Amino acid sequence: KSKSNRQLNSHLRKNIILFSLLTSSTPIRMNTLEKLLFITRPSIYHDLSELDIYCSRFDIKINRSKTRGIYLDAGEKRRRYCLVDLSYQLKSENIDDYAGYYSLYQFLQIIHSARYEHFLASFIKDIASTVGYSISRENSIRAVLFILVTVYRIKNNFNATLNLDILNKIANIHLYNEIKS
Repeated sequence: KSKSNRQLNSHLRKNIILFSLLTSSTPIRMNTLEKLLFITRPSIYHDLSELDIYCSRFDIKINRSKTRGIYLDAGEKRRRYCLVDLSYQLKSENIDDYAGYYSLYQFLQIIHSARYEHFLASFIKDIASTVGYSISRENSIRAVLFILVTVYRIKNNFNATLNLDILNKIANIHLYNEIKS
């Protein structure tokens, strides 16, 4: 169902909430989620309790405060790993289901784009081969997503960095130029 029908299934809602929390630098107010998702507080609390379980895999705690709002207790590294895992799951989904949620939709367009995926996957395979490491297809996809998530977070002014060796190796591609602009 689309946002225009003002109904979302629990799966889509949880993805939207989690993405919002992972990419927000400030707490999110409950009424903001109510308006965004067109649902009641009990539905949001139910979704948050399920997200608590998911986030615990990354040692992330979802805090709820009546005065501050909802926010994650997690550093950049844990947020990024969680966002990579979420991205991996979202790669198999129809991005049009999220068309009414601009920041998530924009992010999904990046991770669904083959624009850099082939180059980065080849780059990662070459590095793995150089050091004598065999990388699985899943781990290669996750490594590509890790770079794309990091670039996304840098472009959106989050406290994220890429290892200097990686930056030096990709300095001649358009992706690096986009990071700088």
